[in-house]
Amino acid sequence: MNLQTMAGAFNKRRSLNWIPLALTYSCMYMGRFNFNLVKDDIGQTFYLDKAEMGLIAACGFWTYALSVAINGSIIDRLGGRKGIIVATVGSAILNAGIGFFFLNTQVTKILIPLTILWSLNMYFQSWGGLSIVKINSAWFPVKQRGIFGGIFGAVLSTSFILTNTFGAWIISHYSWTFIWFVPSVLMFIFSIIDYYVVRNTPSECGLEDIDTGDGSIKGDTRLSKITLSHFREKLFSRPVILMLVMAEFFTGFIRQGLLLYATEYLNEVQSMSKSHPLFAWSGIALFTGGASGSLLSGWISDKYFQSRRAPSAFIFFVAQLFIFAILGYSPYATSTTGQIIAIVCMGLGTMLALGIHGLLSGAAGADFGGTRGAATVVGFVDSFQYFGSGFSGIVMGWVLKTYGWGPEAMPLNAWYWAALLLPCSLFGAFAMLKMWNADPNPSARH
Repeated sequence: MNLQTMAGAFNKRRSLNWIPLALTYSCMYMGRFNFNLVKDDIGQTFYLDKAEMGLIAACGFWTYALSVAINGSIIDRLGGRKGIIVATVGSAILNAGIGFFFLNTQVTKILIPLTILWSLNMYFQSWGGLSIVKINSAWFPVKQRGIFGGIFGAVLSTSFILTNTFGAWIISHYSWTFIWFVPSVLMFIFSIIDYYVVRNTPSECGLEDIDTGDGSIKGDTRLSKITLSHFREKLFSRPVILMLVMAEFFTGFIRQGLLLYATEYLNEVQSMSKSHPLFAWSGIALFTGGASGSLLSGWISDKYFQSRRAPSAFIFFVAQLFIFAILGYSPYATSTTGQIIAIVCMGLGTMLALGIHGLLSGAAGADFGGTRGAATVVGFVDSFQYFGSGFSGIVMGWVLKTYGWGPEAMPLNAWYWAALLLPCSLFGAFAMLKMWNADPNPSARH
């Protein structure tokens, strides 16, 4: 078999691997973002205020954070294929369970049981991203991870259409409780597809393992031999990991602070209910933003910065300052013009937030973790993003409950919401400046 034929077979099998994974994770995201879509419905039905709903979200995020920090090393041992099946089956069961729980609208005092159920769902969700990064780290070299990570993120962003556009249609025609059963069914289906199609490494498919360029030894995944010394070496021997951790904390606060309250912002500030004709476009805007952000950030880092992730992330952090300022000001609020501006800014904010998230959690974590320790490093770094996410639920829920979206003396605005997001973008930009020249394997550049 000549080299061209071998390369063609490799690329075909790699596509057969990552496309089902991306679609699987998109369905998993629907089983996570459905909470954001119906958070206000849950609160109104069961008499929970914004602070209490924020607490439920925070407990889920913190469960994810603790789980992802621990599960990284477990998935490095088990392999990503087993990990993604655990993730999909577990989250599918929990989504269905939450759906049945909500069918009884007469139940009272749901704060604690709902918190437990949602936290369990987020535990299984934590297996998903780590498993995918673990698998893809063996199939993509460093120089391709930015661009292919962007393509992967673009497919993943279809979750916004599933949730906000299709989900809003479900709610308008049936009931908001149905939004839990759809992702449950989809996740069960994709767990079966992944079992039969996905493989951890090229060698498991009869192909030759590749040199990934991240300092790993070619073909050295050693799923059952990750040691404590290897863990310490990857996480604590490089100051750049600490900068990644700092940036991920603020990224988590921004990302979930935006997405967790997007539906309520459109409803309460822009007077746009889920049955409003423009609301369905919010899903399309979030999809377009998430897809283009993942593609653009990866392309910029690979094309112009020699696969260094920090410069591209810095650009995105700075751009966030302008978008969040517009959302805070909320020009022409409640008018059609103001509603369109809000939806566009939501899309742009998602583009920037998910672009950074993909760079730091996926590409950079895999780069510095290597093939052998990809899930361990990504899990450690990603856990801090979800610690930040948890604080967004607690802090924003309390602020919005206590003070509202913005000063009452001004026209309709969301300055209090924006004021919580803007400092995080500044701190994230600072962290990227500190790791501007970080390179996972400098010797490979020469």
